[in-house]
Amino acid sequence: EIFGELYEVLMSMNVIFRSLSKLTYLLNLPTEVRAHKAINRARRKMSKEARGLVQATGFADDCMPLQLVSMGYTYQAGRQCFKDVSLKVHQGSVLAIMSSTEHGGRSTLLRLLGQCLPPTEGHIFIPTHLRVLHVSNKPMMMDTPLWDNLVFGARDTPRERVMEILKDLGMSQALEEVNKHAEDRSEKTDNLEKQLKNPDRWQVSFPFSELAKIHLARVFIMSPEVAVFQRPLLHVSQGSSREQVLRMIRTLAANRGVHLPAASAHRRRPRTVFFTPELEAEAEMADTIWTIEAQGRISVRKGQGTNRVTPRRNRAAG
Repeated sequence: EIFGELYEVLMSMNVIFRSLSKLTYLLNLPTEVRAHKAINRARRKMSKEARGLVQATGFADDCMPLQLVSMGYTYQAGRQCFKDVSLKVHQGSVLAIMSSTEHGGRSTLLRLLGQCLPPTEGHIFIPTHLRVLHVSNKPMMMDTPLWDNLVFGARDTPRERVMEILKDLGMSQALEEVNKHAEDRSEKTDNLEKQLKNPDRWQVSFPFSELAKIHLARVFIMSPEVAVFQRPLLHVSQGSSREQVLRMIRTLAANRGVHLPAASAHRRRPRTVFFTPELEAEAEMADTIWTIEAQGRISVRKGQGTNRVTPRRNRAAG
């Protein structure tokens, strides 16, 4: 009997040891902290130099272009994806990224632009005062109520603005859930107690397409200065739904925010958008189209967009 109890203890310790072993292995993997530290230092230095070079009637910060400076990237396996790429992007532009070949490196380029990957050669310069948000094509939800998911990163957003963005995206189920949650909180119903115990239970009843739109709506609500969308139309049905998303991407740049007053747009910082379309026709709405060619080069041509950005005219933040 004693031997049996001892055996159970030893087996339980073995399970714990395996978990600790895996955790120790993960914690000791090499990190990119030093690489990101070097990148941040380079960005600060380049931002300071760029401010000194820019001559503008308004805010000099708004006239500092985003730049790829002799940028290159090579995968760990040794395959080169990009080589000696030097490009400039004016703030407030919408850029569509295409590829002339399958697996041409679009997602890698977006991860580089979104500061998720450091280039192995050269630099990607994005001024330090700009918020950069990389938006993957896989919807990510937190184990919290729908409202907290929507306003993550922008908790002070007025409820009316959030509701208008949801309407524009055709998110009827999300609208219903937000209204229901607001009613439960105001009346302190039994549903509120259930929500507090299981804050993410709403996700079970939502179709994947609605979760994908929540993932996009969060970006339009937050309104970062640089939004990097990886295939934002992948889970959106063709037709009016895709047109809605493309129109909001266009508005994010043109109005410097979605459902924000047009009269005060000149007092907000420019918004720059990178995205990868599903169809070539969808790329034409952009101001500029980048096409990844063979040998790691990127060709540039103009799209049909006509966004022209002017610097802010006073010091009201945006």
